[in-house]
Amino acid sequence: MVIGVDESEGQTTRIIQHQNKKLTGEIDSQKENEAKKFLQNCIRLIKPMEVVNPYADKVALPFEAKMLRRLNSHYQAFVKQITILHQYQRKKDDRGRLIAQPMDLKIACDILFDAIMLKVDELDSSLRQFFDLMKKLIKEKWQSASDFTQRDVRLALNVSKTQCFRYFEQLELLEYIQRTGGYANRGFKYRVVYWDDMEKTREKIKGELQKQLVALGGLNDKEHQNPQVSKD
Repeated sequence: MVIGVDESEGQTTRIIQHQNKKLTGEIDSQKENEAKKFLQNCIRLIKPMEVVNPYADKVALPFEAKMLRRLNSHYQAFVKQITILHQYQRKKDDRGRLIAQPMDLKIACDILFDAIMLKVDELDSSLRQFFDLMKKLIKEKWQSASDFTQRDVRLALNVSKTQCFRYFEQLELLEYIQRTGGYANRGFKYRVVYWDDMEKTREKIKGELQKQLVALGGLNDKEHQNPQVSKD
């Protein structure tokens, strides 16, 4: 399963805040250990069981995705895992197998959506983050049609020279940017020639998946809660 590392400023801030809180004693290590033990004990209650998914053919992943066969296999396996995690709230067939519910497919879609988008996107996760930040920078500080250098982008986005060079090389190879002039000893100038809109693609795919899930029926928050708790 392909995943990406969140290299955004927001995630960096959250990590640093957590590190600092641990050092200042604001985070109780004992409570952290208690939470870990509680989760471990919860997992011990889970029994290995066979799962049948009557809705397996009702949700189709986007055909734009790369390696769709493998991705579909991962998604279906993930639905099974979620059903097993909710085994005390799921019905069984006459052979003792757990029956997956529409909510299990929805949870799998919600959790795996970013991984699905990584398969749809031509750019890998880190390159996508860099390209989106670069496009935003160009629109805000320069005109969209203006030329820029690696140094301009590197200093504005606080990216190392080596990493910036690698990103530019990949974007140029994939024809997202184009070299417009300059010299090797003074630096080349570039221009964005393909302004893709992954956010629009993301919303489109999410909407299509949501329609399929809604068509299954029975999608509500009580579906995966403890029945005993719901009655109370």
